[in-house]
This record gives sequence, structure tokens and C-alpha cells, in this order.
Amino acid sequence: MKIEQQVCTLDQAIRLKELGVTQESVFSWFLAKDRDDIPALNRSWKSDCPTCGHPQTPYFAEVSAFTVAELGQMIGSEFYTERLGTATSQYANWDWVGAENRMGPFSTEAEARADFLIKMLEIGMYTAEEVNKRLEA
Repeated sequence: MKIEQQVCTLDQAIRLKELGVTQESVFSWFLAKDRDDIPALNRSWKSDCPTCGHPQTPYFAEVSAFTVAELGQMIGSEFYTERLGTATSQYANWDWVGAENRMGPFSTEAEARADFLIKMLEIGMYTAEEVNKRLEA
């Protein structure tokens, strides 16, 4: 399974950052600000670019690409994801289920978890402070 299928999407990552979620993750999306490059997903870095070795410059913006495990840590236990389709299905869909609500389908479990977290932050069921404390635990 590709790492892109194990982390939240770029749009979800940007929204989580806007909602105040701490930007500490194993992986990050890197965006070139000066050209129309496709966003790159790579391990988080604080100095040199992991791909080309160039020093970090203001040309790049970093947004945390939270993994399924990190998202699960932030969400807690009152919610779960459910895989739809057969056990051998190559293209399963995912739903998130919680508080008698169900949303989906999503192409990956990470997308389902990130969507749930975003919704809970937007409606005030979770605060960024709570989520950040869970992530640090």
C-alpha cells in the first residue's frame, strides 16, 4: 500500500492546520510556492530537503500529513471506521461511524478519520487543544 493511502489528503491536512491542529507528524506534504509542482509527500524534515538535499527555503510550505494511527490518537474511542466491500476487494470504501451518524464512502481509512476529525472541530465537539493533547500522549 502506498503511503499516500495511509495519510490524510493535502486538502484535509491544510484544513486541520487551519483549525489549529499541531503540525507534528511522521509525514508531511511539501508545497512549492514558486511553481506548479505536484505536492510531494515525504517524511517531516527540519533542515535539508529529503529528496534533493537542498537547504530548506521559503519556497516550500510544510503541512502535516497525519497517518491513520495519528488520526486515531487524536479522535479517541467514541468513533470508528468501517471498511465496506468484501475482504478481498482491492478498492474498498471506508465510512466513519459515531454518535448514530455515518459518513462516507471515502477511498481510504485515513480520509475517513480526517473527515470525522475536521467535522468535530468545525462544530465544536472537539477543540484543537484537546486534539493536540491526545496527539502528544
